[in-house]
Amino acid sequence: MLDRARSWCSLAAMNVPQGAVTFVFTDIVGSTRLWEKHPEQMRAAVQRHDELMRAAFLAAGGHVFKTVGDAFCVAFAEPSAALTATAVVQRTLAVEPWGVVGALEVRIGTHTGTAEMRDGDYFGGTLNRAARIEAAAHGGQVLVSGVTRSLVLDSPPEGLAFRDLGEHRLKSLERAEHLFQLTGEGLTSDFPPPRSMNVLPNNLPAQTTSFIGRAGEVEAITARLSGPTKLVTLTGSGGTGKTRLALEAGASLIGSFRGGVWLVELAVVTEAPRLAGAVTAVLGIREEPGRPLVETLVDALRRQELLLILDNCEHLARPVAALTAELLKACDGLRILATSRSAMGIGGEVTLPVPPLGIFNSHRERLAGPDLVRHLAESDAVRLFVERARAVRPDFELNDANAASVGEICSRLDGIPLALELAAARLRLLDPRQIAERLADRFRLLRSAGTDRLPHQQTLQALVDWSHDLLTEPEKVLFRRLGIFVGGRSLEAIEAVCPGGPLDEADVLDVLQGLVEKSLVGVETGESGEQRYTLLESVWHYARRLLEESGEKPQQEENHARYFLVWAVAAQPHFEAHGQTEWLARFDDDLFNLDVALRRLTRRGEAEPAMQLLAAVGRPMEVRGYLTEGYALAQAILALPAEVPPGLRSSAEFAAARLAWALDRYEEARQHFFASEQLAVTAGERERAGLCRGFVGFLERGDGRVVEAEEIFRRCLVEGREWASPTLEAVALGGLGRVALAFGRLDEAREMSEAALAIHHRLGDRWTAGLVLWGLARTAIAQGEVARAETALREWADIAASLGNNWTMPYILQTLASAAVVGGDGARAARLLGAAEAQRERYGFRLSVAEQFDIDEDLAKIKAAWPAEVITAAWREGRESLPVDLWPPA
Repeated sequence: MLDRARSWCSLAAMNVPQGAVTFVFTDIVGSTRLWEKHPEQMRAAVQRHDELMRAAFLAAGGHVFKTVGDAFCVAFAEPSAALTATAVVQRTLAVEPWGVVGALEVRIGTHTGTAEMRDGDYFGGTLNRAARIEAAAHGGQVLVSGVTRSLVLDSPPEGLAFRDLGEHRLKSLERAEHLFQLTGEGLTSDFPPPRSMNVLPNNLPAQTTSFIGRAGEVEAITARLSGPTKLVTLTGSGGTGKTRLALEAGASLIGSFRGGVWLVELAVVTEAPRLAGAVTAVLGIREEPGRPLVETLVDALRRQELLLILDNCEHLARPVAALTAELLKACDGLRILATSRSAMGIGGEVTLPVPPLGIFNSHRERLAGPDLVRHLAESDAVRLFVERARAVRPDFELNDANAASVGEICSRLDGIPLALELAAARLRLLDPRQIAERLADRFRLLRSAGTDRLPHQQTLQALVDWSHDLLTEPEKVLFRRLGIFVGGRSLEAIEAVCPGGPLDEADVLDVLQGLVEKSLVGVETGESGEQRYTLLESVWHYARRLLEESGEKPQQEENHARYFLVWAVAAQPHFEAHGQTEWLARFDDDLFNLDVALRRLTRRGEAEPAMQLLAAVGRPMEVRGYLTEGYALAQAILALPAEVPPGLRSSAEFAAARLAWALDRYEEARQHFFASEQLAVTAGERERAGLCRGFVGFLERGDGRVVEAEEIFRRCLVEGREWASPTLEAVALGGLGRVALAFGRLDEAREMSEAALAIHHRLGDRWTAGLVLWGLARTAIAQGEVARAETALREWADIAASLGNNWTMPYILQTLASAAVVGGDGARAARLLGAAEAQRERYGFRLSVAEQFDIDEDLAKIKAAWPAEVITAAWREGRESLPVDLWPPA
């Protein structure tokens, strides 16, 4: 205690900020490139930069406690002084003459909180958050945390204000941060959105718990994947934290790959032919008819700078290795981070074993002594156990009374993260001493049995066995039955599928809560915002084995298929009406469960329920781009030898037709539409019959038979109005708008398209409304009304983004470029065409002859009116831009 008091006194004498500290982190953007291009000049420029920075910070009372390269870490006692200093820095750097180096753009992040001071440096989560805020800033920008801004809200620094940028997920942080941009005279004000995980392309899940230890492993992975290494495989037994480590490394690299960082969950992929589909589904790559999916994937990734995280590869080791080798051979900018029980064994692979966390070895060191608490606190395994313990008991602390038991727990569990989390969950019922006693007896008995498992596998198996043995009988029943689900489960689904026998439906919620409290079941937030109940992969396999051994699996499969059929049939109207976005998110949450149910029904030859399920999920399959596999399933279902009601078969044929159309398989789509129409007439379902004719009209127009298409649409318009079918009327009006545009009747085209759009908006079918907006935009461009075209395209882009249709972006950008040509902005048009090209490559598109003709026509106009160097520079700039950078502020 006396030493600590002396240290604080010495810090006070040095005028080092203590308590609540405002941290300022800075970094020069693009300094590596500048050093390579101007090595001599950069030496002088960075020296001048350092002088200006240090002078500004010291003048405002800042304490520069660390510099790393050209980055500054500064502490302030007062947030107002910190913000004033950052403004001075940006203004000073902006007017400084930098010569051939060009302007040095510095990004700055500020955050306020408590931190621990040791050996002249600060430590703690506050610094980590400040660093992440700085990393999200653009050159010339100052980002301010919500905490710092709130502290000066009543008396902001003179001449400075804040622009609200909303909440943003920052890599490696559990809690989102509300960010503000510092504004004022002499400060640049227009920036793209912060480089947060909301904006940078990725699908990494938000983490609900902190990441403990592994700093060396993260650094090793990022160093490898930032260099020439193209494949890193993390190996180790189940439960050692390979997935979490991969996600942490991916988050650290998210700013290094323009194409993004993408997680592909392979645990739920059970067949080798579906591997490529799993990757394309994650990346949003559109499948092309008559072309192998792997070939489309290779073309899409060939020019991308992108990191794929392939998680849980071991059950499909050879097919994953073959696909990985093919992708890496063809795609120079691709990097792959894989997790598996063993290496892939392909050329160029770097294997990094993931050991357990660092532990206190109770066999070699005494769990006693005056410094035991301090000694244990340095162990990553102990830190993880203590943090997870606090989630169960917020008042839990490592102290003299429990330190020996905690050390023994972490030692006997070999530092395996999953095992530590399961043990920590037991603190609801047991104290650390009781847990340690039970582990000691159980593991000693297990290890003397002569099992051939690896030690870590022995420990994990024993821990899960022990956790399972301590469950009540209803908890055991629910636990194994949860294994029937794939990729997560909702409470509603659990309550519908799992009850029976010793498990009462009324008790499911309480029993589930018990499994959550014991850390055998996790709780996550799904795409829809609904809570989902998850099992870690190792635990899921354990539950499925128990389910198989119990003899309950057939009944659970029946319950599972029946529930998802009922759910999908009830959801079907919502996929095409108001609330479409929310229901599509629910579809995403249960995509794997719906897929399993559909395949199970097909495999069993249950034609009627299979067709019901296909008809119900046909629209979300189309919207989400689940095309090739969806259409293959549709064909298999329609081929089942069974008598089903004509109306039901008609609806299944209709779903198959839409999927074939989306795949540009026009002839097959025609056949399905014709079959659906005839069956609908037999069943007396005239609206579906009319819709089939209307969609054939679009196929006719696409094939160039515009006159025939117009006849079909006019008939459908009459029928839609006679039958009071707004859906059929809207389809007919949209088709007539496209026909009128083809014939150059622009006023008519606009009138028809706007009428169709109004109906789709009224019905709530935003997906179809987006397609109509595309035609409306092209009509406005033909009329020379650029503002109307851009408004329609922005609305379409917003719809596409909300529905998850990223693959529509190339079409949006290309059409926006045509509007810019008509509006006389050649540089913007070139920038948009460059971006459209990059997005086509991103999603593996090939241009049709008509699409290439439109682009060539726009390019010819641009090149004829603007200097070649301007167009070339703008094109390159567009290729390097993120889609969010391409829209001016609304």
